[in-house]
Amino acid sequence: MYLLVMAFIGLAAFNSQTNLLFWTFGLMAGVLVVSAALSTAMLRGLRIKRLLPDHGAVDEPLIIRYELTNRNWIIPCFGLIITELDGVKGGRLRGRPHGLVLHLGARATVQAEAIGYAARRGAVDFDRVRISTSFPFGILRKSVTFPLPGRVVIYPRLHRIRREMLWDIRSHEPAGTRRSHDTGGSEEFYGLREYRPGDSIKFVDWKHSARTGVLVSRDMTRLTPPKLMIVVDLNRRDWEETHNCERAISFAASLVCEAHLDGFEVGLSVEGVGFPTFPPHHSRWHRTRMLHALGEVDPMARGRQEGMTAVPAGCHWVVIHADGLNRAVGAGQAVHLSHESFDEWRLFADSKTSEPAPGATPEAPVHVPQRHDEAVAWA
Repeated sequence: MYLLVMAFIGLAAFNSQTNLLFWTFGLMAGVLVVSAALSTAMLRGLRIKRLLPDHGAVDEPLIIRYELTNRNWIIPCFGLIITELDGVKGGRLRGRPHGLVLHLGARATVQAEAIGYAARRGAVDFDRVRISTSFPFGILRKSVTFPLPGRVVIYPRLHRIRREMLWDIRSHEPAGTRRSHDTGGSEEFYGLREYRPGDSIKFVDWKHSARTGVLVSRDMTRLTPPKLMIVVDLNRRDWEETHNCERAISFAASLVCEAHLDGFEVGLSVEGVGFPTFPPHHSRWHRTRMLHALGEVDPMARGRQEGMTAVPAGCHWVVIHADGLNRAVGAGQAVHLSHESFDEWRLFADSKTSEPAPGATPEAPVHVPQRHDEAVAWA
């Protein structure tokens, strides 16, 4: 539109030989040249570094950080728009993440953020970043593209699980937490041994040491937390059941997080696909590895499942079925859940928060209001 108006004024100026029209045409041409030259000079000295997060989660903001450096000695940068050109393939992100930098001084470095929203779990591959600006007059938009390959795994949608369900699982073992035969704790007396440098003074048996003339320390046992083995059954499935598979994977990820917070040693296995077996353990890194593996599960990729030989005895078992119940999966005393019973375990169950059907256009995230009485009842 600007070029069209400028051409119209230039044609009128040459036809009428009016000085005012010549001044207007020259002013518009000068503005165009200054805008192109200044934006080009600003973008020429830019350098960018992308700082990807460790992971994302469905329906949660994916914050991507950038480090921008202006290598120009004199010219500052204004109105920079940062846009990710990739990452929307497969519908895993709702639109392209973009951010804004209002001012970047000469020989200065700033950090910026671009926010995107994950719609589906899985790996998101980023490749190119585009920086554009229309400063100073907003007439021309100049841009420069930087190749910055990167990858982020989107975790499944996470829900809050009702705590009384985990209490019921824990109550199946009368002893609750069991006494371990390993020493090094501070719970119950295990035996006596010779004092070693570094032992706590409070564990020194002074009476026995006085009789023998040698410092003797008491060895104490430690309590082991309950163990929970989660199995996701994806054996019987087809293209029509992919939606239920996604719900089962999402529920398994939620149960992993909730059991970890409740003090369980959590293990994980997925039947029907090539998936490594995670024996029960309690650590943040172990939980992150399980969520990372669940984020990359392909329900339609059939593979051989590793055996359960690494799972120790005395575990509680929860088997999550994407289709009907198959009690042949898991241990004999396992708790079996079908996709119809997932909502009973969720603290705030809402059908609007379920996984989108295959091929459907992802919608904007829906905020589910939480009633205060429910939050108090299940806190």
